[in-house]
Amino acid sequence: MKRLLMVLLMLPFLLATTYNDLSLSQMIERADLAFFGKVTVVRTEERFGDPWTVVTFDITTALTSLEQKQVDLAFFGGSLPSGRTLTVNLMPNFSPGEEVLIFAYDGDFYSPLVGFRQGLWRLQNDLFLDEEGRRLSLDDKGELVRDGLGADPASLLDALSRAFGGRK
Repeated sequence: MKRLLMVLLMLPFLLATTYNDLSLSQMIERADLAFFGKVTVVRTEERFGDPWTVVTFDITTALTSLEQKQVDLAFFGGSLPSGRTLTVNLMPNFSPGEEVLIFAYDGDFYSPLVGFRQGLWRLQNDLFLDEEGRRLSLDDKGELVRDGLGADPASLLDALSRAFGGRK
């Protein structure tokens, strides 16, 4: 009985979304796809009875070799017209028109973003901000860092292009 009570008390923690914090170099190393672009379409579709949110991005700047000008990425969860809704804790939401920097895996995952949601920066007021509000930046040597003072988007995209350069 004590074990059952312990399991029931721990259930919210066991079902919570967890992921390992990755360094910027680890994210770059693990990304199969990397680009800066604009969200154009957000739709939900049913896959094996579950809702998946599919986001279409128009690619402005490809940082890895991408032949296409658009990419669709599918995220587990969403709301179907039938009313079935599945919410995944900490899963990013997207809105048409927003500009984003994406590091993603090329494959089927609950979240295609590297590090679950760590491979996402939103362009806001000429700053790339991650989901925690940290700025993607350049240090005094022009090296990429997280949680710095920020840098202009063009300089960051140039530095990212160099960082991904061997994989184009």
